[in-house]
Amino acid sequence: MKKVVYISWMPLSEKVERDWYISYLREHGVPVAYWDVTGLLMGDGKTEGQSRDYRVKVESYQHLEQLLAATDSALTNFVMIVNYERRFNRLFRVLNRFDCRLFFFEWGNFPIKDRGRARKLGALLRNPLKLIREVGTKVRGAVASRLFPVKPFDVVFAAGYASIAMHPKAGIKIPVNLCDYDNYKITDRKQGRLVAEPYCIFLDINLAFQSDIKLVGWDYIDPAIYATSLERFFDMVEERYGIHVVIAAHPKAEYGDSYFNRRAFKGVTAELVRDAEFVISHHSTAISYAVLGRKPLIFCYSDEMERIYRNTIVGWIADFAEYLHQPLYNIDHVVTPGEIEVRQPDIERYDLYKYNYLTTPESEHRVTRDIFFDAITA
Repeated sequence: MKKVVYISWMPLSEKVERDWYISYLREHGVPVAYWDVTGLLMGDGKTEGQSRDYRVKVESYQHLEQLLAATDSALTNFVMIVNYERRFNRLFRVLNRFDCRLFFFEWGNFPIKDRGRARKLGALLRNPLKLIREVGTKVRGAVASRLFPVKPFDVVFAAGYASIAMHPKAGIKIPVNLCDYDNYKITDRKQGRLVAEPYCIFLDINLAFQSDIKLVGWDYIDPAIYATSLERFFDMVEERYGIHVVIAAHPKAEYGDSYFNRRAFKGVTAELVRDAEFVISHHSTAISYAVLGRKPLIFCYSDEMERIYRNTIVGWIADFAEYLHQPLYNIDHVVTPGEIEVRQPDIERYDLYKYNYLTTPESEHRVTRDIFFDAITA
């Protein structure tokens, strides 16, 4: 049986072990190693993770080459949890030189328009020194890519037709499902309800406290203003439709069983969406559950969100609403409950989303874990 080596820029965690099937492989006797290249690629930032006997923290390119020299590439499959980018050209050149067979997951894509270039350029123009460094990095990456080209991935596991189309030169493209698709199929077979009475669900993204906001250098919204806007909107939704709003809390949220003055649940989003009358959302991967369950969606944002995140989060929310043909509201501009519309799903658009971003007809009746296991152990 071939060994599987994960090369990752994510510190090892129980979630990584679960979502990338590391635990499953180990449970089934597949030898696994996890080479953490976070520090190598990203500097001396957050590089620590779960302590495991199969985890190796790669300290330098010399260290990486030593590891590769001690590995029989003919008996090893390498799973890349590193996207190919020009700035990482050196990493991929080294792997190519050692004739590594590279596997890659292309999943988690969404129908979002590219607004980032203009926003990033504007920020760089306001910081000339950063602009010079950025241009230098781009030039070095472009030169390296031309002088030292790397081969495409040998095997790409792709969730949906949009993901498949992103890798025209890959050796083999294997259709799989987004993990949310597999989770929903499991949930759909479960019995019982978490909330007895009719309700709608809000997909919380922990916006006012989300640590990723700080990592990308954006400003935070004011938690009190944000909560007041949402609570006012939820009051009008409840008045308009005569049902309660329930909160599907974000996994990183640190509040208890009540948020926005309403019941909140954590870790059961698929179940909550399945039994909801309709779904309220900013943007969230959990929109996948609403699409699969053919639930009406209401997309929303606030004045403060638009001021701070016009070309990022609010733009993405608008993209989702446009793609799925569902209503979009600035909740601070809604004056009366009668203005709020729950629109029936456009099944054609929902199916388009399903097969472009979540699954394919070739994979929808299997689970990704099994597809991956068969390919990686062949």
